[in-house]
Parts: sequence; structure tokens; C-alpha cells
Amino acid sequence: MRCVSDSFHDSRGVVIAASETRKGVMSTLNKFTLSRSTGQKGALTRRFARREANAAEEATRPSTDRSKPLKREMKYLQEEMKELWIAFEGECTFSFLHDKVVVAHMKNVSDTLEGIKKTLDDFKTDADP
Repeated sequence: MRCVSDSFHDSRGVVIAASETRKGVMSTLNKFTLSRSTGQKGALTRRFARREANAAEEATRPSTDRSKPLKREMKYLQEEMKELWIAFEGECTFSFLHDKVVVAHMKNVSDTLEGIKKTLDDFKTDADP
């Protein structure tokens, strides 16, 4: 095996990164190889079965220590979401009202321009008999 930067390939071509992970994997592979060579096929399997049982027990154990902060965080995020939604609706209402004011102003400007155009047209017809 040859180390390349912070990762390397084991004999099966699997890339293993980070030195601690690499050490753990190599240790396990060495133990597995040793147990197989000395005829202890079941020794490693039992060890992994114990680890798997411990991990399953840990996963099923209620973790109130972790759930309470998460529930508080969730409640805080829900309240913040409500506040942001109210602010967003307020901004939408403000934008809508602002747009109505702009539309009304543009109508007034358009009416004024129409009046000026009509006055200019009248002035042209009066000037050119």
C-alpha cells in the first residue's frame, strides 16, 4: 500500500481518508486477516455482533438530553417563521399599496400628457389655417 496525500487505497481499491480512520481500518483488516489465518473465523464476527448490538441499543434508547434542546430550537424557529411571514405579508401589502399609488400617479401624468398633446394639436391647427 502506498499513501497518497491524505488518502490511500487498500488491497481492494477502496479509498480510505484521514489518518485516524485509516489506522482503524488497517487495524480491523489486520485482525480479520490474523483471525482467518489462525482459524478463528467466528472471533471477529462475535466482536462485530456485540458492537452492532450496543449500537442498536444506543439508537433505540430515548435521548431526552438531545430532544429538549431540539424542541426548544424548533419552537423558536416556528415563532421566528411566523414573525418573518407577518413581516413579509406587511411588505407585500406595502408594495401593493405603493404600486397602486404609482399607478394612480402614472394615470395622472398620462392624463396631463394627453391634455398637453391636445393643447399642442389645437395650437397647431390654430397656427396652420
